[in-house]
Amino acid sequence: MIGPLISRAQEGRVREHTWLDYEWFSAQVYGSTSNVKVRELGERSADIRRDIMRNLRTLDRFALRLDENSRQLLEVRLCSTSPGVTLYRWDERSLVSFLTVGRFSGEGVQLEVAVRSPLGTFVEQRFDELWQQSKWMERFTHLRVTLVDATDGRRAFSCRFVYVDDCLYVAGHDLVS
Repeated sequence: MIGPLISRAQEGRVREHTWLDYEWFSAQVYGSTSNVKVRELGERSADIRRDIMRNLRTLDRFALRLDENSRQLLEVRLCSTSPGVTLYRWDERSLVSFLTVGRFSGEGVQLEVAVRSPLGTFVEQRFDELWQQSKWMERFTHLRVTLVDATDGRRAFSCRFVYVDDCLYVAGHDLVS
């Protein structure tokens, strides 16, 4: 009887961290068993587009190192609007930070909250709204191409691509053969 009361009391408690300790957060993720959500990766730079693509390539390489079952559980998406709030979640806990101009969320105060607390629920709902409007990472790293051949019919491929000087270049061994 006392256990649930203590758990409920701790649920509403907010623990303040002066900054985001990525090693500590990584340890929490390593030990998690159900749910991990992260927003905002990378280093400060003037070229945001390049940084986003670098992060996407890093995440894509990470996904390729996973076994097939784990890869199915990884979802990376991009949204075109600023979230205002960042979320670093593991299991039923999360770190919440409000975005400020000119610095990363990890450089500011992090509020550690239970996902089911009022603040945790609010941030989780905002994250879910953005998630529903977001685009899959593969849309930015792979291009779906369908070749039509009079003798062989249609063949669909997914290949890597890049835009350079307003020209689209694709790379795919299956495509060339």
